[in-house]
Amino acid sequence: MRRVLGLVSAALLAGLCQCTLLFDLSALDPTRDGDSGDDDVAELTTPAPGDDGGIDAFVDETTDDEAEAAVTYPESSLDAADSSTSDVDASDGAPEVGGPPEASRDAAADVARDAPIDTGPPFDAAACASVLLSPSATVVASSTRTTNYANQAIDKQFTTRWESTQQVDEPNGTTLPPQWIYLDLGARVSITRVRIDWQAACAQAYQLQVSDDASTWVTLTNGAVINGASNGSLAAPTDWSTDVDTTGLSGVGRYLRVYGTQRCLPMYGYSIWEMQVYGHGVSTCTVGM
Repeated sequence: MRRVLGLVSAALLAGLCQCTLLFDLSALDPTRDGDSGDDDVAELTTPAPGDDGGIDAFVDETTDDEAEAAVTYPESSLDAADSSTSDVDASDGAPEVGGPPEASRDAAADVARDAPIDTGPPFDAAACASVLLSPSATVVASSTRTTNYANQAIDKQFTTRWESTQQVDEPNGTTLPPQWIYLDLGARVSITRVRIDWQAACAQAYQLQVSDDASTWVTLTNGAVINGASNGSLAAPTDWSTDVDTTGLSGVGRYLRVYGTQRCLPMYGYSIWEMQVYGHGVSTCTVGM
């Protein structure tokens, strides 16, 4: 009996020990009972103080936000790396590569503002205002009659005039040839305007011409006198109200000529009370301004 009881006791004790051992082993198994075992793994993989730890050390030294950005937005990591090698020296005036588009536009605007202003060679046309020119007192005409000399067309006196020969002065009744008068402006100028106060013996058709040598002439425009029934002022005028004012001219020369080709009154020649010429120099101004 004692032997039998001893065997039963031994069997019970062995069974109890086996259950205890199984329970302790299950506590160490991370895959059982839904336990992830992260804490235990962390304890096993955490490097000791002073250990560089390989890849785990890199993770430890990176903040959570930086690590998340590197994983979620890989492009931003590449841009950050590129920016360290693509910066341009600020003294070159160029924007940094990878910078915001606003910075690029601002830099381009600065370059445009710093660019030299294109004034055009070789002067500023804005300074070319036309003024009344002062011709030489020596005036040349194709002919004169009595005491009505050529220079009296510019003597600033409305009571005096230049007068060319008349039809009656032509020998044997031949046709009166074209008559002319020219002014010496003293130097090459740009002519923009001509005013002529004609007497009744005016030009129904004429040309305004310029020349550098008073020999070769270039026509600026064709003119005509149409001023009431008399086509001119028979009596001496008192102002410029009856003049023929020709504007918008564009020509350069030292001499200006009025070349009459058709008379208002066939029996007479040509006669001018006063003339004025406007323009400006050509050394500092654009031609024709």
